[in-house]
Amino acid sequence: MGFAKGIHHFTTSPYYLNPSHMEHFHRNLKSAIILFHNIHHRQWDSNLTWFQLAFNIALHKSRKSMLYEVLLSYDHIQPINLEWEIFSVKCNEISLSDQFLTIELQLSTQMKALRYNQHVAYIYDPVEYAYNLHAQFTQKFCQSTKKILFLGMNPGPWGMSQTGVPFGEVKVVRDWMRLSGEVGHPIKEHPSRPVLGLACHRSEISGRKFWGLFQELCKEPQHFFQHAFVYNYCPLAFLSSSGKNITPAEFKADERKLMNQICDEALCKIITLLQVQMIIGLGKFAEKRASLAIKEYQLDNIQVVSIPHPSPRNFMVKDWNREATLQLIRLQVIDCFTPSSNST
Repeated sequence: MGFAKGIHHFTTSPYYLNPSHMEHFHRNLKSAIILFHNIHHRQWDSNLTWFQLAFNIALHKSRKSMLYEVLLSYDHIQPINLEWEIFSVKCNEISLSDQFLTIELQLSTQMKALRYNQHVAYIYDPVEYAYNLHAQFTQKFCQSTKKILFLGMNPGPWGMSQTGVPFGEVKVVRDWMRLSGEVGHPIKEHPSRPVLGLACHRSEISGRKFWGLFQELCKEPQHFFQHAFVYNYCPLAFLSSSGKNITPAEFKADERKLMNQICDEALCKIITLLQVQMIIGLGKFAEKRASLAIKEYQLDNIQVVSIPHPSPRNFMVKDWNREATLQLIRLQVIDCFTPSSNST
């Protein structure tokens, strides 16, 4: 009957799930909602507006364009763009430090979504609650590519957990790096491990040793950061119910597998972004993880070595400053940390 009325029959191409941009969009949106609301999953609909905004303005990894542009082939302009004359920001306009921070924030979000064993009673994420200081540190000292990346394990309770700076002993962060600002608190805080920010009077021994060496060698922080940067393999600090620090190395192998996959990927993104030529692991754990990560992601021409970890639990090292200095000399990078070589 329809054909008699002049209605024509048209066929469409077969429906395939994988090539559909919209199906990809919906699946990614669903994954993001699940990840974001892993804890408070009954409130999944409370942030849909923000998810929509985030997806519309996120840059497509390979196309370097917003999803809206990929789907509809023209720019996405919202009321806020017209009101404040804010328009698309392309990848090459984003600073290196902001790209670094984005990788870190994505990493901490992924890590917090994992389920940890019953021994982990508290999780501290200083990239989140100490973001003010952490962003200051990154934006001040990570404005260019770096030859050397010092790789730590994860935040210590009196260092980065307080200041948001890797091995961030309070006096070093405040007086040598000249950073200042307020620090928030973890969602769940152990009473014997309070986060006090720059008001913390406890000293991070590892941080005092690490930065103390480079204060002595470099004199000023810019001489260190001209060629080097510091990054923790895992962004989270884990505490037991008693307040004992649990390092990633102390997790069982099956528990570490997914953690390592996530952290390896982020580490390789950081290495690529900073164009790192040498990774100096602070301890054997960091050295091993870096070696495995660059092998997995097939990153070439990167030397992976280590110096002893400055932790007081490292009883094998009697004079850490001497051991670390000798290793830097053997690696032929000691000149990177002297003011005379940095001024040329």
